[in-house]
Amino acid sequence: MSTQNQAMVDVATQAAIGAIKSEGAHTASFALGVMGQGALAREQGAAGGIARIRVMGKSESFSHVKSALATKSGAPAQAFGKQLESASDWERVKSAVWLKFIAKRGGAGCELTDFDKAVLAEMVERDHWAGEIGGRYVCGVEPNRVKALLDDSTSGGSYVNPTFFDDLIVQTPVLFGELFPMVSTIDVSHGSSVDGASFTAPAVSWGTTEGSAFSVVSTSGMFANCDTTIFPCVAAIEVGRDWLSDVPVNVGNILLNALGEALQNSLDYTIAVGDGATQPTGIFTAAGSTSVAAANGTAGPISPSDIEALMFGISKAMRSKANNCCFVMTDRMYRRCRSIAVGTSDARRLFGMDYGSYMLADWPVKINNSITNGQMAFAALRFYRMYRRLGIALRWTSEGQTLSLKNASLLVLRARYGGKPTLGASICKMTDAAIVG
Repeated sequence: MSTQNQAMVDVATQAAIGAIKSEGAHTASFALGVMGQGALAREQGAAGGIARIRVMGKSESFSHVKSALATKSGAPAQAFGKQLESASDWERVKSAVWLKFIAKRGGAGCELTDFDKAVLAEMVERDHWAGEIGGRYVCGVEPNRVKALLDDSTSGGSYVNPTFFDDLIVQTPVLFGELFPMVSTIDVSHGSSVDGASFTAPAVSWGTTEGSAFSVVSTSGMFANCDTTIFPCVAAIEVGRDWLSDVPVNVGNILLNALGEALQNSLDYTIAVGDGATQPTGIFTAAGSTSVAAANGTAGPISPSDIEALMFGISKAMRSKANNCCFVMTDRMYRRCRSIAVGTSDARRLFGMDYGSYMLADWPVKINNSITNGQMAFAALRFYRMYRRLGIALRWTSEGQTLSLKNASLLVLRARYGGKPTLGASICKMTDAAIVG
């Protein structure tokens, strides 16, 4: 816009604002004071042709376009009951502003510009918020209460966060994770545990004659408890205060990707070998799963019958692509399996030379190098249920001698997840496979 046109807009704006104020419209001062220098749109009012000024929100200056995401296998990226989408330009801006706001609140020496304050005001009014307030978890905090809590962190509002952060941070585990994209994911709005149940179909009796007795299955035999504890997990990133004060808009992407990668590695780890005491229960530590023995034991070598024993260790009803069946093992165990020769005098590989496909006997192989050497499993991962408590908590701290001397601050993320296999029969594992070779 030219300088002359800008001057004309400014004159018209001031005149219209004066008219609005004279009519008693109380929103004009709020719009200019809070929303900042947005583009202005003129509309003709219904009463007496009074010109009204609508101050465009900051969100209208950025693209809201998103696109559906896909996992590295090409499948649609879905988690917690919905299709994941790429972050829009507006969400990236909100991420950067929110990180700057909590940095300022944490004493990290970061100041908000008028633009930042305008973006934050829109977030308070339009976004969904959740978090701990006074020791109690609340999902769906009202805008007025959010504003009061953000202004007064001593009330417990330091743990109130916009929930769009939850989906942005979980994108990396879904897109690039090995095991997490395969499991069933469910959002939990409150509580530190989930009361669930597994279901077994009733048996059918044949050949009964009239008047003869037959077995009756009660609901107590059809349902089994599948309760899950929600565990907290924490990650932290050290950030220089000088860098933070000159932070670019895309800092939200930089820090979110770093936190997402940390969460990805941790979630895959717990799905594989989580202890169930301080973490979600892993498929190798879950009770009730099927176990099979290796043909040649730990001395090896791995035999094709080991692969077959695992694969046929779960029933055909569960052994389908729809149930996200796959082998789970370390990269070293995958190499041993793919190194099986056609015969003693034929060095060709039994399962082919396409090592990069990470397929074995027509089933995908998922890698986690935290699994103990010599262990591998075949699992229908759709029957592994992962719960996420909404409301990831973010906070900054610059306390302590070490951080002060380094002129740095610490960004701390606190999330809550719980999970376990719902059916032991959906997992077949081997713990005595070859450990050499």
